[in-house]
Parts: sequence; C-alpha cells; structure tokens
Amino acid sequence: LKLPSKEVCEGNKTYSSEIIFECDRLISGDGSPSFQGTTDCVHRFMWPTSLACAEEKPCQLTTPDGQFYDFSSLMGAQFTAVHPNKTEKVIHFSICSPATSPCEGKVGSCIVITKDDHITTRYAGFSNSILQIDESKNVFLLYEDGAKCNADGRKFTTKIEFLLADDKSDEVSVLIEDDCETVIQMKTLLASDNAKTCIAKTSNNEEIDLRPLINYDGNYVAR
Repeated sequence: LKLPSKEVCEGNKTYSSEIIFECDRLISGDGSPSFQGTTDCVHRFMWPTSLACAEEKPCQLTTPDGQFYDFSSLMGAQFTAVHPNKTEKVIHFSICSPATSPCEGKVGSCIVITKDDHITTRYAGFSNSILQIDESKNVFLLYEDGAKCNADGRKFTTKIEFLLADDKSDEVSVLIEDDCETVIQMKTLLASDNAKTCIAKTSNNEEIDLRPLINYDGNYVAR
C-alpha cells in the first residue's frame, strides 16, 4: 500500500509511506505494523497478518515472491519409480493423496521389495497435500512418519521434488535413497509458474480461474 504526501522532503521530492503486507497464518487477529526505516523520503513499514494470506486449495502453493504452483491435477494418480541400483526395489507413490495398492490406508508412498519370490512392503510416509519450497526455490512434498526403518527408531520418509520438464511427458526418477529416506524427482510442466496463466477478472473484479482446464497431455476437440 503506497501513501503519497504533498509535504516536501528535499528538492522536488515529497514524503510518502509504503506498507508491505506479509502473509503469516500464525498471527491471530489483524497483526500490527512495524517501522523499517526511511529511504529516499519513503517511510517503509512491514505488516505481518493472516489477512494477507490467499486461500489455497490442496496441492497448491503461492510462494512469498508471488509465484503460483498447482499440482492438484495429479491428485489420485499412481506413480512408480525403480531404484537405480536395486531393481528389486520399486517405489509406489501418489501426489497429495493416499496411494493405492500395494500401499494401504493413508500411506502416500511405499517400497515393495521382491527377493527370492518373497515380497515385502514397507510404508514410506503418510500422504499430505502441503506443498513446500526449499532454499533453491524447488517445490516439494514431504511424506513422513512411515514404518520404522532401523533399531534407532528412525522412520521412513519420502520427499518428492518437482522440476520443470522439457516436454509434455511426466518423468519420475529416484535421486537419493539411504536406509530411511527416499528422494524422488518428478519432471513435469506443472512445475512452471502459473501465477498469471488462465486467470481473468470481470468488471466487478471477480476472479475467474480456468487453470484446471490447462491440458498438458493433448488437445481439446470441438465440432
């Protein structure tokens, strides 16, 4: 919010104020502003408040710098990835939703090990729809609290990193796996910033969101 003033500061400049509203869901009520200082005749304030937070649907994320990501179209789909050095290990996982067989319940990822005709299933984390962003600005999902993986009580986790694909096909691969942690890279066009794509506003300033109609797999046909 920019607040101009007619009061002369220096030369031809006038004073003004700038209030930056920051989303903070942990603050109850309206929050309060704090003075950040004056630069070039502009008084700057920071105002953390839950009122600045956009209401997002499951499997969507708006970053602090305004980028918007939507992976909700992948919800309900089942994916598999094979360990690069251990072909007997197959990882089954879903995006923002519980995985289906051979996983069970609310498990989002499980590892199926086939050895000497014996099949073992290890649950590698419960599903959730909370997208996160790391220091490199990569969006990821983290499934935690899986089955115990060692005598120290450590539990299996699965991290799914989303990277921008070069073509229209989704591609999954296991990046890192230790005894307890599985990291999967998923390359998809959905990893692009869709902040300004397929959104319009009416004359009454009502937002029309047509992003669910974005089709990365083929064409629409009209007769």
